[in-house]
Amino acid sequence: MKRILVRFLREIMCFALKGRVLEANGKEAVVDFGSVCRRVNSEFIKVRKGDEVLVFNNFVIEKL
Repeated sequence: MKRILVRFLREIMCFALKGRVLEANGKEAVVDFGSVCRRVNSEFIKVRKGDEVLVFNNFVIEKL
């Protein structure tokens, strides 16, 4: 499922934002984008505190 989602999002030329995970709680994570922190869905990609991620539409789509 994860591979299909990532491939689909790459094919439609999405605009993803890079951020750093501040905290991870199961299927949700708090990500810092520099000046803004947002709660995002990390159900498809398992993340830990300190990971750098790409976020599209409040979903983590890739761990860097």
